[in-house]
Amino acid sequence: MTQRGEKMAPSSKVRQRAHERRAQRRRQQQMRVMIGIGVGALILAALLILISRPPDTSVAETGIDYTGLEQSIDDSLGAPGYVLGNPDAAVTLVDYSDFSCPHCRDLAPVIHRLVDEYVRDGRLRVVYKSVSFVNPPTSEAATSAMICAAEQGKAWEMHDQIWAINEDSGPGAYTQAVFAARAAGLGLDSGQFNSCYTSAETRSIIEAINAEASGRGVVGTPTIFVNDQHVPNTLPDEMYLRLVDAIQAALGS
Repeated sequence: MTQRGEKMAPSSKVRQRAHERRAQRRRQQQMRVMIGIGVGALILAALLILISRPPDTSVAETGIDYTGLEQSIDDSLGAPGYVLGNPDAAVTLVDYSDFSCPHCRDLAPVIHRLVDEYVRDGRLRVVYKSVSFVNPPTSEAATSAMICAAEQGKAWEMHDQIWAINEDSGPGAYTQAVFAARAAGLGLDSGQFNSCYTSAETRSIIEAINAEASGRGVVGTPTIFVNDQHVPNTLPDEMYLRLVDAIQAALGS
């Protein structure tokens, strides 16, 4: 035992330092645990807020003005396709896309650029084929919305609203109520839209589009054809350049 005034033995000092180091490690471990719990609680709270947030039903500003651009329906390939642009354009781009597909969502701004650069002056028409391969329940819901908006002449406005919903809340937010609210915001007749949405005819159109896509060898989305020539998909910036090259080649320039 160390008496008052006596120097502590070297072995005692070693034990004391070891004890202090262990105590310090315990305090650090406790602090890390407390920080981890705090961070986890914050993440959980953020997730709960995100999950509980109702989907935005207001009409989104897409930055695309379709005024003056002709919209029509083309079933020459076997099933309805939703056309934007001059029916007699020299070049036709057919886009088989799925509203539950993230790569298709990434392609949408590329299509918007082509609309501004080639559709507005009449050289290109874009035909959108809404397939339901990725997740049929959500994909078919979105396809129904586009079909029923097309019935009232606003397929492409609804196309952009669907992608805006996807961007904001994901395809899990695709419900008839959400689409009906967007349709009303676009000035569509709500009764006609809702009747179309649940009709057997709409269901048959969905099946026909899927059958046509399969018949053309479409196994993934997006699948793009420019004047019947397949343009393999890649990252958006590179895909834009590929599509411009394909369009220019089809125009003979």
